[in-house]
Amino acid sequence: MTACVNRKHTKKVAAVVTASLVGALSLGVAPVVAMADDGISTQSVSEQQAWANGSVTYAHDNQGYIISDPSNIEFEAGSGSEYPMVLEVTPKNGKAVRVSQRNVKYFTSTGRQITNPNRYNWGIGTYKMEISAPATSEYRGGVLEVEFKIVAKSLEGVQLFNSATGDVSNSTFTYNGEPQLVNFYLDGKILQPTDVNVVFYKAGSDSPLVSADGSNIPIDAGNYVAVLTGTGDYDGSEVQLPFTVNKLDITNAEVSVTDVTTVPVNDWLPTDATIDGMDVNTTDDVDITFVSAENGDHVIKNKTVYTVKVAANSAKNPNLTGSKEATFSIVDILIKDADMKYDGVALDGQTVNVNLKKVGTYFDVDKITALFGDLSIVITNAAGEVVDANTVNDVPGDYTVTVRVDAKANQFKYGSDTVSMTVKTRNGDINADANAYFKYDGTVVDHVEPITYTGENILDDIDTVVEYEGGVLTEGEDYTVTVKNGLGQTVDSIVDAGVYHVIISSDLYNLTGDCELTVVVKPIVLTKVYIGSDAEKTFDTEKFIPYTGEAADYYFYTLDKDGKEVRLPEGTIELDHFYFTAEGESKAVDTDEIVEQGVYKASIKIAAGVKNYVFLGEESENTLKVDDTKVFSDVKSDDWGAEEIFKAYDLGYMRGYNGTSIFGKDHNIKRGDVCEVLYKMAGSPEWSNEGQTNGEYVTGFDDVREDMYYAKSISWAVSCGIVSGDSGTNNFRPEDVVSRQELAKMLAEYARATGADISADTSVLDSYKDADEVSPWAEEYVAWAVENDIMGVGTDELWATGNITRRQVAMMVVRYQPDGPLDDALVPSAPEDNDR
Repeated sequence: MTACVNRKHTKKVAAVVTASLVGALSLGVAPVVAMADDGISTQSVSEQQAWANGSVTYAHDNQGYIISDPSNIEFEAGSGSEYPMVLEVTPKNGKAVRVSQRNVKYFTSTGRQITNPNRYNWGIGTYKMEISAPATSEYRGGVLEVEFKIVAKSLEGVQLFNSATGDVSNSTFTYNGEPQLVNFYLDGKILQPTDVNVVFYKAGSDSPLVSADGSNIPIDAGNYVAVLTGTGDYDGSEVQLPFTVNKLDITNAEVSVTDVTTVPVNDWLPTDATIDGMDVNTTDDVDITFVSAENGDHVIKNKTVYTVKVAANSAKNPNLTGSKEATFSIVDILIKDADMKYDGVALDGQTVNVNLKKVGTYFDVDKITALFGDLSIVITNAAGEVVDANTVNDVPGDYTVTVRVDAKANQFKYGSDTVSMTVKTRNGDINADANAYFKYDGTVVDHVEPITYTGENILDDIDTVVEYEGGVLTEGEDYTVTVKNGLGQTVDSIVDAGVYHVIISSDLYNLTGDCELTVVVKPIVLTKVYIGSDAEKTFDTEKFIPYTGEAADYYFYTLDKDGKEVRLPEGTIELDHFYFTAEGESKAVDTDEIVEQGVYKASIKIAAGVKNYVFLGEESENTLKVDDTKVFSDVKSDDWGAEEIFKAYDLGYMRGYNGTSIFGKDHNIKRGDVCEVLYKMAGSPEWSNEGQTNGEYVTGFDDVREDMYYAKSISWAVSCGIVSGDSGTNNFRPEDVVSRQELAKMLAEYARATGADISADTSVLDSYKDADEVSPWAEEYVAWAVENDIMGVGTDELWATGNITRRQVAMMVVRYQPDGPLDDALVPSAPEDNDR
């Protein structure tokens, strides 16, 4: 317990305590401190209270992700990371203390303890943690209470679109006199009324919008805000989305003015017009002004064709802008729209289907009639070009027929407004159920089983066949194949996970029946994600990243059905941090880089926006190790060939220099030492050597002493026909260095001695820039080494005549014989005179 002093008496108390201690010490007795009753406080905040007043300063979620703000812990329901795991508490005015999960208890809002948080169904609400101070700390007995919340899914990122267009990427709205069709989507899903409540506001207003029709849906042009309040899974989440309804530009619209029957007085003008099918008038919407008269009049008075300008008037209707000219006439009788017909049916809005192969289905312009009067008929194709009635009945396509009683042709006795109809001309009818085929991977199908994402374009495997009257139509000419995703957007491939609809349509034929194939691409379910590094080495069976003091790279991968590594695309996996356990330590700390020696375990999840992978697995094997392990003092772990040098050592093929830890990786190798290596690869066989005495081996060479360490292996190699001496001499030159092509020959002859076929096609050397430097006698040996991936790997040069280093020898022999010495040692068949 610490003592607190009253600041007014600091000096006095200090003097008393000092005198007491001095006296006690001088007498050799235990000091006794006498406290005067003069306002001095002998109590302070206890360790337990400091803990209770502290705060969580470091925590993870239950998936291992760092909680960025442990002072305000909030999780999204259904995220898989619903509760906090406390790692550190800082007592008030104290130092941070590491905490174990054993010190944490969880409670519901009603106080019921959650005994197994991993299996608890965390619902939306407020929860509490009781964090006990570790028993080994000075704060033991203290309990810190911390609240955390589970909230609903967030509407963050929701977007709005104009559902009238059927395209979620279209967020443009234009005034049309009707309620706007505003809809919303989030994470590839169109939100439903069960997901959100939507209230529209005029931008800057504090009250919900009330439109002219009494609804809350925007009609007029202007700036609006859609306030979305989540329900169900999104309960409690709210977002505001501003958007604009644009004014209707009359300049780019279809504008018409109806003929009139009343002779005007005092320059009377028409009061009504139609803009893109919407009725407007001069009282509420537009201004109509005189432009000209066909007969030259300057006033509207006589029966002629008049041109007027229909212009927006913001004071009348602020939803309109721009202007456009239109014509009308003064007539005696006005023919109503309903009295203008095609084949006895009101023409306005009617669609006529023409089948060029079916008798009796055609467009007959003479069937267009009005109650009275001659008509003006204009036919345009899909490109807006004027065509005649014969074209409509000869050329497949979509046509618009615009009709009006021609006032001028009727001497202004009859007139009307403009009405229109549609004609769809096709080459014939096709029943898709019987004549349209979908093929997947060459097989006719009426459905496709869900396909797991591969990164390939599934559309490449889908073909269509459409037959008509015994023939096959041509895609792109006779019919079109369109692909739409689950949001109704047109796409040109089927790659990513999602739902797709492959649709056959035609402007030349009338297709009926089922013309659609649904394709579902499923995400890859990752049950295990591994971490790897290009810097990782394998010494013996242990993998590790050699310590360099620099940050190492890493990547994530999974395993295919054959156990082979498949790297995940960059950006698929999101790393939060590494749990790092330093060498010699037992506790893990968090870090962002792989640098120091120790073990690194990654805390990961699928990155935001990734839809082709789902991670439902574990991270137990998701580790990397950094080590400075060395076999030889002159071979660093990240050296080129270090793995092969270690393996050559581990398999017993090669050692360092006698009595040292030096390998001599860049030193040349002697002929005698190559025989040593081959002898060890062969299993270090024992055999009867003619003339052998006292452990010495007779080689028969004048320049090989029988007591040298390599005499036995030279004798063995010569006996097996692997090596020979110099032609015409009795010398072996055991101390001479070996070239790369000479080692290729020695290794090839070793292979031949084991029963291998060493024949090779020398044309394999042609791909190397220095092939012409290979000696003629060595060409077949070098070609054999190349064909067996022993020599020339990953390079376009052979350096055949260059002296080989001990590092390169290790790499070549390990490549050829990676599994260790021969099980059946290679023993010479019988003692005999060596062919030198």
